[in-house]
Amino acid sequence: MICCMRNAYSLPVVRRFLAAMRACGWLLLLLAAPVVRAQAPAWQLAIGTTHAGGPNTSGVAAMTTDASGNVYLTGYFGGTVSFGDIVLSSVSLGPYDMFVAKWNTAAGRFAWVQQAGGAGYDIPAAIAVAGSSVYVGGIFSSGPVTFGSITVTGGNAFVAKLTDAGATASFTWVQQVGGVGTNGISALAATTTSVYAAGYFSSATATFGSTVLTNADASGYTVDAFVTRLTDAGSTSSFAWAQRAGGTGIDSPNALALNGSNVYVAGTFASPSISFGGTTLANAGAGSSADIFVAKLTETGTSASFTWVQRAGGLDSDGVNALVANGPSLYLAGAFAGTTAGFGSNTLTNSGTGAEVFVAKLTDAGNTSSFGWAQRAGGTGEDQALALAVNGPDVYVTGSYGSSAAGFGSTTLANSNPGRDDLFVAKLTDAGSTSSFAWAQRAGSARGRALAISGTTVYVAGVATPTASFGSQTITNAGGGQTAFLAALPTIAVLATATPSPLAGVVVAPNPAHGLAVVQLPVVAVPESAVLTLLDAVGRVVRVTAAAPAQQHSLDLQGLAPGVYLLRVQVGEDYAVRRLVVE
Repeated sequence: MICCMRNAYSLPVVRRFLAAMRACGWLLLLLAAPVVRAQAPAWQLAIGTTHAGGPNTSGVAAMTTDASGNVYLTGYFGGTVSFGDIVLSSVSLGPYDMFVAKWNTAAGRFAWVQQAGGAGYDIPAAIAVAGSSVYVGGIFSSGPVTFGSITVTGGNAFVAKLTDAGATASFTWVQQVGGVGTNGISALAATTTSVYAAGYFSSATATFGSTVLTNADASGYTVDAFVTRLTDAGSTSSFAWAQRAGGTGIDSPNALALNGSNVYVAGTFASPSISFGGTTLANAGAGSSADIFVAKLTETGTSASFTWVQRAGGLDSDGVNALVANGPSLYLAGAFAGTTAGFGSNTLTNSGTGAEVFVAKLTDAGNTSSFGWAQRAGGTGEDQALALAVNGPDVYVTGSYGSSAAGFGSTTLANSNPGRDDLFVAKLTDAGSTSSFAWAQRAGSARGRALAISGTTVYVAGVATPTASFGSQTITNAGGGQTAFLAALPTIAVLATATPSPLAGVVVAPNPAHGLAVVQLPVVAVPESAVLTLLDAVGRVVRVTAAAPAQQHSLDLQGLAPGVYLLRVQVGEDYAVRRLVVE
């Protein structure tokens, strides 16, 4: 478990500890590792589907990982498509079918791929995994639709469960969601016995088992949001509760996250005002544009109610596409199109006339919440963030940028073909009340739609059109259509020796250490906060300390297994890395 804390010992205690170490003959050893600054990691993997016949089109919509580090993807395809040596065909079913695939990270290949669909357009939007249960949600226009041996008719929103048997998988049950209008699932999250779904409905009413939700406007032109929980009983499922939010315009959730009994949902609303139970948010643009909402529901098992709601954005259209919960910290990402966009007391300013990327942090304080920081990125074109993943203080974001050049902190990415989208993956470091971009990497002619972390690897997936370059690796669709892809970067960037650095005097002692180590910074670094990140021998983050400005910081090693660790010390955008032996 990752532990975040302030300094556990006072400065006088640390000074006495250091004096005792010197008196006992311990030397404050500066390890041989040079001072380093993070550079963007290189692409390790880039593979795409291959096509033969039909529309020659495929794309990844969502991705997640399991406890063993395997990667699960869902998306759509038309015609005949190959995932390695596994071939699927939609020709006999419809123009676009959905797929669910498992990538075995240890073997470096697809373990299995399943498809579902009918005679129309069947598109998944979300995926979640809990144990051997794989849940997929989305929308289908076909009727009937086949999920393995299961056939459903009517309705156009669904949640389906597959059971992963390792080398194979099969559909176990399917639930239809909503009413007779346009309904869809846009986000999923799961625990061992429950699956949570967020989506939208335009029908006058939407049915979730015995619960019926009523649209704010029965005209059929209004779209309301919903959040529901299904109880998974193994071979069957049932609805436990459902909640709606909405106004008289188009309001839709795009992302969902869990933390214990807390359910978080984020999306956009174009209504002049939108209600969440007894709480109402007003649109900054009076309904002429879309604003962002983030809401918390607290559930009691058979019911759930809204606890708090936050609004963000400006006078133009703004949207959120991703949400991740990491303890009380919530991270959200998307795009804002106006001159400025507000996230609590943080105001982001657009550098051009198109949409720009945002990443923001929100802290849940129980019955209330507040924005901690917000970062922008992009250029003068159309840029957006589409997915997030978080590991300790490391926040990874992916999306696309149409700008000729897009800035991510001090890093600028050039576009391979201005006017068309390139993919970006960027890493931010959360230092508590502030954040900074650590690095950014690009791929040409692609769009990153999904992001996941497995061990020491960041996986990104999405759509490549029609020839995409990931460093020296190229993905090509000979038919000229879109191609689903999976690519990978190492989580730890290349650490290159920097020219004169303010962290040249970082010292760790004692080393080897037992229970406690002390990190001493150079005097020039004292005015800034420090983030101490301890990684194990395989690169997993095991402990994080966000430290207030000081020259000496204690590092609690209690509970760590003996072995060799890597300590990364960050002050602002500067890094030092030290090897630490724990006894």
